[in-house]
Amino acid sequence: MILDEFGLPEKAKVNKIIPKKTIYENSELKKSEQELIKDSVEKIIWEYSLKESNINIDKYVDNGYEYIEVEFFTVIMRNEKNYREIGEILQKTIPYPMVIIFEFKEKIALNCAIKRVNKQDNTKMIIEENIISEDINVNKISENFYKLLEEINIKKLSFKNFYEFYKGIYDKIVLYNLSCVTGKYDEMQDSKKAQENIELYKEIEGNIEVIKNKMKKEDQLNKRVELGLELEKLRKKLDGIKSLNIDK
Repeated sequence: MILDEFGLPEKAKVNKIIPKKTIYENSELKKSEQELIKDSVEKIIWEYSLKESNINIDKYVDNGYEYIEVEFFTVIMRNEKNYREIGEILQKTIPYPMVIIFEFKEKIALNCAIKRVNKQDNTKMIIEENIISEDINVNKISENFYKLLEEINIKKLSFKNFYEFYKGIYDKIVLYNLSCVTGKYDEMQDSKKAQENIELYKEIEGNIEVIKNKMKKEDQLNKRVELGLELEKLRKKLDGIKSLNIDK
Protein backbone atom coordinates (compact mmCIF):
# COMPACT_ATOMS: atom_id res chain seq x y z
CA MET A 1 0.00 0.00 0.00
CA ILE A 2 1.51 3.30 -1.08
CA LEU A 3 0.41 5.14 2.07
CA ASP A 4 2.74 2.90 4.07
CA GLU A 5 5.65 4.52 2.23
CA PHE A 6 4.90 7.88 3.86
CA GLY A 7 5.73 6.44 7.29
CA LEU A 8 2.78 8.21 8.90
CA PRO A 9 2.25 7.80 12.67
CA GLU A 10 -0.28 5.17 13.70
CA LYS A 11 -2.01 7.63 16.05
CA ALA A 12 -2.90 9.77 13.02
CA LYS A 13 -4.82 6.94 11.38
CA VAL A 14 -8.52 7.55 10.68
CA ASN A 15 -9.52 4.73 8.29
CA LYS A 16 -13.04 6.04 7.75
CA ILE A 17 -15.19 5.65 4.65
CA ILE A 18 -16.71 8.96 3.56
CA PRO A 19 -20.14 8.51 1.93
CA LYS A 20 -20.23 10.20 -1.46
CA LYS A 21 -23.44 11.99 -0.54
CA THR A 22 -21.50 13.78 2.22
CA ILE A 23 -19.52 15.49 -0.52
CA TYR A 24 -22.75 16.57 -2.23
CA GLU A 25 -24.52 17.78 0.90
CA ASN A 26 -21.67 19.94 2.14
CA SER A 27 -20.72 21.65 -1.09
CA GLU A 28 -22.13 23.57 -4.02
CA LEU A 29 -21.28 21.12 -6.76
CA LYS A 30 -22.77 21.39 -10.20
CA LYS A 31 -25.12 18.62 -11.24
CA SER A 32 -22.53 17.38 -13.73
CA GLU A 33 -19.88 17.23 -10.98
CA GLN A 34 -22.19 15.25 -8.71
CA GLU A 35 -22.92 12.80 -11.51
CA LEU A 36 -19.22 12.45 -12.24
CA ILE A 37 -18.53 11.39 -8.65
CA LYS A 38 -21.53 9.05 -8.57
CA ASP A 39 -20.57 7.33 -11.80
CA SER A 40 -16.78 7.26 -11.51
CA VAL A 41 -15.99 6.81 -7.80
CA GLU A 42 -16.40 3.50 -6.00
CA LYS A 43 -15.23 4.51 -2.54
CA ILE A 44 -13.63 7.44 -0.68
CA ILE A 45 -11.52 6.57 2.36
CA TRP A 46 -10.19 9.10 4.84
CA GLU A 47 -6.95 7.38 5.78
CA TYR A 48 -4.87 9.71 7.99
CA SER A 49 -5.17 13.12 9.59
CA LEU A 50 -1.93 14.81 10.62
CA LYS A 51 -2.36 17.48 13.30
CA GLU A 52 -0.19 19.24 15.86
CA SER A 53 -1.54 16.80 18.44
CA ASN A 54 -0.19 13.70 16.69
CA ILE A 55 2.96 14.93 14.94
CA ASN A 56 5.58 17.53 15.81
CA ILE A 57 4.70 20.01 13.05
CA ASP A 58 3.45 23.57 13.59
CA LYS A 59 0.41 24.97 11.84
CA TYR A 60 0.83 27.69 9.21
CA VAL A 61 -1.68 30.52 8.84
CA ASP A 62 -0.78 33.55 6.72
CA ASN A 63 -2.51 35.73 4.10
CA GLY A 64 -5.32 33.27 3.34
CA TYR A 65 -3.20 30.13 3.62
CA GLU A 66 -4.44 27.85 6.39
CA TYR A 67 -2.33 24.76 6.84
CA ILE A 68 -3.33 23.57 10.28
CA GLU A 69 -3.43 19.88 9.34
CA VAL A 70 -2.86 17.58 6.37
CA GLU A 71 -5.34 14.89 5.30
CA PHE A 72 -4.62 11.69 3.38
CA PHE A 73 -7.37 10.11 1.27
CA THR A 74 -7.67 7.07 -0.94
CA VAL A 75 -10.19 7.29 -3.76
CA ILE A 76 -11.01 3.99 -5.43
CA MET A 77 -12.18 4.58 -8.98
CA ARG A 78 -14.57 2.39 -10.95
CA ASN A 79 -12.42 3.01 -14.01
CA GLU A 80 -9.35 5.03 -14.91
CA LYS A 81 -11.32 7.79 -16.57
CA ASN A 82 -12.04 11.18 -14.99
CA TYR A 83 -9.74 10.83 -11.97
CA ARG A 84 -8.08 14.16 -12.81
CA GLU A 85 -11.47 15.89 -12.80
CA ILE A 86 -12.44 14.11 -9.57
CA GLY A 87 -9.22 15.36 -7.97
CA GLU A 88 -10.05 18.95 -8.88
CA ILE A 89 -13.59 18.60 -7.50
CA LEU A 90 -12.44 17.12 -4.18
CA GLN A 91 -9.62 19.61 -3.76
CA LYS A 92 -11.93 22.59 -4.20
CA THR A 93 -14.67 21.03 -2.05
CA ILE A 94 -12.66 19.95 0.99
CA PRO A 95 -10.85 22.97 2.52
CA TYR A 96 -7.93 21.12 4.09
CA PRO A 97 -4.67 20.36 2.30
CA MET A 98 -5.11 16.82 1.00
CA VAL A 99 -2.92 14.12 -0.43
CA ILE A 100 -5.20 11.96 -2.57
CA ILE A 101 -4.19 8.52 -3.80
CA PHE A 102 -6.32 7.38 -6.71
CA GLU A 103 -6.59 3.64 -7.31
CA PHE A 104 -7.95 2.12 -10.51
CA LYS A 105 -7.29 -1.54 -11.29
CA GLU A 106 -3.51 -1.98 -11.47
CA LYS A 107 -2.77 1.75 -11.61
CA ILE A 108 -2.49 4.55 -9.06
CA ALA A 109 -1.94 8.31 -9.15
CA LEU A 110 -1.12 10.93 -6.50
CA ASN A 111 -2.77 14.33 -6.23
CA CYS A 112 -1.95 17.48 -4.23
CA ALA A 113 -3.13 21.10 -4.53
CA ILE A 114 -1.82 24.36 -3.14
CA LYS A 115 -4.89 26.35 -2.11
CA ARG A 116 -5.95 29.31 -0.01
CA VAL A 117 -9.16 30.72 1.42
CA ASN A 118 -11.21 32.96 -0.85
CA LYS A 119 -11.16 36.39 0.83
CA GLN A 120 -14.59 37.26 -0.61
CA ASP A 121 -16.12 34.01 0.68
CA ASN A 122 -14.17 32.22 3.41
CA THR A 123 -16.24 29.07 2.91
CA LYS A 124 -14.64 28.55 -0.50
CA MET A 125 -11.11 27.69 -1.59
CA ILE A 126 -8.99 29.04 -4.41
CA ILE A 127 -6.75 26.41 -5.98
CA GLU A 128 -3.50 28.04 -7.05
CA GLU A 129 -1.69 24.92 -8.21
CA ASN A 130 -2.93 21.39 -8.74
CA ILE A 131 -0.66 18.45 -9.48
CA ILE A 132 -1.51 14.87 -10.37
CA SER A 133 1.21 12.33 -10.95
CA GLU A 134 1.54 10.41 -14.17
CA ASP A 135 -0.17 7.02 -13.97
CA ILE A 136 1.81 4.42 -12.04
CA ASN A 137 1.40 0.74 -12.90
CA VAL A 138 1.86 -1.16 -9.64
CA ASN A 139 2.74 -4.32 -11.57
CA LYS A 140 5.53 -2.55 -13.43
CA ILE A 141 7.06 -0.04 -11.03
CA SER A 142 9.86 2.09 -12.43
CA GLU A 143 13.09 3.05 -10.70
CA ASN A 144 11.88 6.67 -10.76
CA PHE A 145 8.76 5.74 -8.82
CA TYR A 146 10.82 3.88 -6.24
CA LYS A 147 12.80 7.11 -5.87
CA LEU A 148 9.56 9.06 -5.39
CA LEU A 149 8.53 6.63 -2.64
CA GLU A 150 11.81 7.29 -0.85
CA GLU A 151 11.39 11.04 -1.15
CA ILE A 152 7.80 11.26 0.15
CA ASN A 153 8.63 9.46 3.39
CA ILE A 154 8.05 11.95 6.22
CA LYS A 155 11.68 11.57 7.29
CA LYS A 156 12.61 13.38 4.06
CA LEU A 157 10.02 16.17 4.49
CA SER A 158 10.22 19.49 6.33
CA PHE A 159 8.78 19.61 9.85
CA LYS A 160 9.00 23.42 10.00
CA ASN A 161 5.24 23.80 9.51
CA PHE A 162 2.39 22.06 7.69
CA TYR A 163 2.73 24.26 4.62
CA GLU A 164 6.39 23.33 4.13
CA PHE A 165 5.57 19.68 4.86
CA TYR A 166 2.77 19.58 2.30
CA LYS A 167 4.63 21.65 -0.30
CA GLY A 168 7.43 19.10 -0.03
CA ILE A 169 5.08 16.31 -1.13
CA TYR A 170 3.71 18.50 -3.92
CA ASP A 171 7.20 19.31 -5.20
CA LYS A 172 8.29 15.67 -5.20
CA ILE A 173 5.30 14.71 -7.37
CA VAL A 174 6.30 17.47 -9.81
CA LEU A 175 9.83 16.04 -9.97
CA TYR A 176 8.42 12.56 -10.57
CA ASN A 177 6.37 13.86 -13.50
CA LEU A 178 9.49 15.46 -14.95
CA SER A 179 11.34 12.16 -14.54
CA CYS A 180 8.71 10.55 -16.78
CA VAL A 181 10.03 12.89 -19.49
CA THR A 182 13.76 12.84 -18.75
CA GLY A 183 13.99 9.23 -17.58
CA LYS A 184 15.72 10.24 -14.34
CA TYR A 185 14.39 11.41 -10.98
CA ASP A 186 16.56 14.32 -9.84
CA GLU A 187 15.70 15.46 -6.32
CA MET A 188 17.99 18.50 -6.74
CA GLN A 189 15.82 20.01 -9.49
CA ASP A 190 13.85 23.16 -8.65
CA SER A 191 10.17 22.15 -8.70
CA LYS A 192 8.97 25.44 -10.23
CA LYS A 193 11.45 25.09 -13.08
CA ALA A 194 10.53 21.41 -13.41
CA GLN A 195 6.84 22.29 -13.82
CA GLU A 196 7.72 24.90 -16.46
CA ASN A 197 9.68 22.26 -18.38
CA ILE A 198 6.79 19.79 -18.19
CA GLU A 199 4.35 22.40 -19.53
CA LEU A 200 6.81 23.38 -22.28
CA TYR A 201 7.28 19.73 -23.23
CA LYS A 202 3.52 19.21 -23.57
CA GLU A 203 3.17 22.43 -25.56
CA ILE A 204 5.89 21.35 -27.99
CA GLU A 205 4.32 17.90 -28.32
CA GLY A 206 1.05 19.57 -29.28
CA ASN A 207 2.79 21.79 -31.83
CA ILE A 208 4.50 18.76 -33.35
CA GLU A 209 1.15 17.05 -33.89
CA VAL A 210 -0.23 20.20 -35.55
CA ILE A 211 2.70 20.35 -37.97
CA LYS A 212 2.51 16.63 -38.74
CA ASN A 213 -1.16 17.04 -39.64
CA LYS A 214 -0.34 20.04 -41.83
CA MET A 215 2.33 18.01 -43.65
CA LYS A 216 -0.20 15.29 -44.47
CA LYS A 217 -2.47 17.84 -46.13
CA GLU A 218 0.21 19.91 -47.86
CA ASP A 219 0.74 19.26 -51.58
CA GLN A 220 3.42 21.83 -52.32
CA LEU A 221 6.94 20.43 -51.95
CA ASN A 222 8.53 23.67 -50.73
CA LYS A 223 5.87 24.03 -48.01
CA ARG A 224 6.42 20.43 -46.91
CA VAL A 225 10.16 21.10 -46.68
CA GLU A 226 9.55 24.20 -44.54
CA LEU A 227 7.24 22.25 -42.25
CA GLY A 228 9.80 19.44 -42.06
CA LEU A 229 12.52 21.85 -40.93
CA GLU A 230 10.18 23.35 -38.33
CA LEU A 231 9.33 19.84 -37.13
CA GLU A 232 13.01 19.02 -36.73
CA LYS A 233 13.58 22.14 -34.62
CA LEU A 234 10.72 21.20 -32.30
CA ARG A 235 12.03 17.65 -31.94
CA LYS A 236 15.43 19.03 -30.94
CA LYS A 237 13.74 21.17 -28.30
CA LEU A 238 12.03 18.05 -26.94
CA ASP A 239 15.39 16.31 -26.79
CA GLY A 240 16.76 19.33 -24.94
CA ILE A 241 14.08 19.05 -22.27
CA LYS A 242 14.68 15.31 -21.95
CA SER A 243 18.35 15.98 -21.26
CA LEU A 244 17.50 19.08 -19.14
CA ASN A 245 19.49 21.17 -21.61
CA ILE A 246 16.79 23.60 -22.68
CA ASP A 247 17.75 26.16 -25.30
CA LYS A 248 15.92 29.36 -24.44
